[in-house]
Amino acid sequence: MRTGESIAVWGRSILTTTRAGLTSALRLRPSALVNGISVAIGVAVIATTGEAFVPVHAASLMLGAICASVADIPATLPEKLRRIGLAWVLSSMAMLAAASVAEGPVESLVVMAVGFCAAMVTAYGRPALPISVSILLALALTGSAIPPGLPVLESAGWFAFGGICYLLYAVISTPLLMRHTKRLLVQEALRAIASYLRVQKAALDEGAEKSIIYGRLIDAQAVLAERIQAARNVVFVGLKTPPDRQIAAELLVGIDIFEAALAEQADLDALLEMGGEDEAMLTSLRGLLLIAASDLSHLSRAVVDTAWSAVLPIGDRAILLERIRALQAGVQSDETRAAVLRATTLKLDMLFQHIDRLRKAQADEGVGAAVIGTIDLEPFVQRSMFPWNNLTREFSLRSPVMRFAIRLSLAMFCGSAIGLILPYRAHGSWILLTVALVMRSNYSVTRQRRRERLLGNIIGCVLAAIALRIAPASFVPLIVFIAVGSAHAFALQSYLVASAASCVMALMQIHIAEPGDDIFFLMRIVDTALGATLAYAFSFLLPHWEHQTISGLVPDLLRAERACARAALTMDYVDQAYRLARRRLFDTIAALSTATSRMLEEPASARHNSRALSEFLAAGYVFAAELASVQVFLRSRDVRDPQLAEAVTRAGQVVDAKLEAALAGTRLASGSYDGVVLADVDSLESETYEGAGRLARRLRRVIQVAGRVSRLGVTAGQPETVEPKTLDPR
Repeated sequence: MRTGESIAVWGRSILTTTRAGLTSALRLRPSALVNGISVAIGVAVIATTGEAFVPVHAASLMLGAICASVADIPATLPEKLRRIGLAWVLSSMAMLAAASVAEGPVESLVVMAVGFCAAMVTAYGRPALPISVSILLALALTGSAIPPGLPVLESAGWFAFGGICYLLYAVISTPLLMRHTKRLLVQEALRAIASYLRVQKAALDEGAEKSIIYGRLIDAQAVLAERIQAARNVVFVGLKTPPDRQIAAELLVGIDIFEAALAEQADLDALLEMGGEDEAMLTSLRGLLLIAASDLSHLSRAVVDTAWSAVLPIGDRAILLERIRALQAGVQSDETRAAVLRATTLKLDMLFQHIDRLRKAQADEGVGAAVIGTIDLEPFVQRSMFPWNNLTREFSLRSPVMRFAIRLSLAMFCGSAIGLILPYRAHGSWILLTVALVMRSNYSVTRQRRRERLLGNIIGCVLAAIALRIAPASFVPLIVFIAVGSAHAFALQSYLVASAASCVMALMQIHIAEPGDDIFFLMRIVDTALGATLAYAFSFLLPHWEHQTISGLVPDLLRAERACARAALTMDYVDQAYRLARRRLFDTIAALSTATSRMLEEPASARHNSRALSEFLAAGYVFAAELASVQVFLRSRDVRDPQLAEAVTRAGQVVDAKLEAALAGTRLASGSYDGVVLADVDSLESETYEGAGRLARRLRRVIQVAGRVSRLGVTAGQPETVEPKTLDPR
């Protein structure tokens, strides 16, 4: 019975993994597709040229190009040169080291040393991950993808030359594709905003679970933050021509659309908290959010296809807005509900105004300069730098990078040793390749990749066997090039598809190097299972669990919220400072959300404060929405009343004090600060200018949510047994 249950569990796991992988593959980002095609063309040109002029060394040349191409991701030319250049140097050194030693114990020691170095490269963060993979790929494939019997230095030289050729190809191709790449990245950011709006709409659906919806909103915001930053890194560089400025303006307006949507979320929350919602009102709100998402999707196509009509149907939008205004008149007896509904309508109206701005920016290149204005876009660009001191400070057992390096190097040493004693020849150091590509510094990612790698390799072996049986020999290089491009395009989107493609690529490489040697596909699957098992087993050696990372991310989020509140809760608004603080806040929320999701995939004993973290994330998201709502209000009014300025300043001081107390690990006693500021806020209610009462309610709400963030922030990043002390501000 237990065996049957285990088989059923494995079956469900395989089906779930396959479905998730294929679903992700169907959502392949256009920029990744274009990048994959470009990589495949570059490798094909280099390999074909090598086959024509130096057939003996064509395999070395192609492998050098493939290893260099791993670091070729959408980026500006200087950024690509840094990444591809470093990948070329380090992978060439790894190839020379692997080719210089004979089979035996020394080889396993070299494998361990190179694996350690490849893992330490990840100290430079996400931009260095492809470089690390490039090193490991050169290490694992050198023994089998390059024909035996050739002089080591010659093979290493042609390998390095292949990398240089690919670097030159990147120098030529990147400027040619740059503008199209910029357009694709902006299109992806706009589509992510449209997806966010659809999740907002789902929050208004009947029976929607609030905790689940907040989780989906935070996840959507995390994806959105990643897409926007990827676009910033390329689009905000090289603004020398009107078309480039126009593309940058489209991205800036898109970010403003997201802020308007975030600000509007604060009013939707307030509306739902009141209860007794009118179905006609909710239907109208849902309709408007869907129209906004549809308009944005429509305009996202016009970013790339400039011939696409950017005319938006505004009839339904106007009808629904008028219907909501009519509903306002029916609830005038309930002043609070009427005020919240009026604020919601104004935010939606502003959302559509930004969408219309986007349409105008697409229609007129001259609008770009006006949208950018005096904003300095340079600080919003993240560049990958590789200073030596980043590496040296990781040489400590407390460092998660050092722990990962030890785990990976020992796992690869064991994989190499097992390969030496197996009764059959392990082509391409297949166990090493699996360990290198499955093991990651995070347990949850290693666990997920173990399943996807095994399943992907089974699919890849079947595809390779079929291809070699039915395809002419002359088609084998073409299959390799297609596999290279597919593995590159799907690497970040669907690891299942990328694993299958890389498996086909490696098997075909082996076939090209030794066409007379039979490939035992079943043995490759056994090797994959061994490598995946090693990677999983060693993930428990010197583990660095996510709660250890989260303990640092929680105060990071509190600091980001504090900085954003200081930039937002002021009458002396500085656009540059607010945008930078807002970006940091969104990025930090995304980082904590991702780490929390990974923690939930870890063993139960390694999960700390999961409930408190979820609540803290939700509170942080609501706080960001409330700040956006206040800032949108202040920017939309030309009011410089001293009483208003005093209320905003006092509210900012209280919020700052609450967040500062959370950073100090204390809970701020309520009442002592709030009473002073609320007196200032309450006095706004008597002001005659439009919106004073609405601002007062928003400030109260900001203070209330800041208190919740502060309380949850004290416990979210600490062990569950720690009870924080209370700070009396008196």
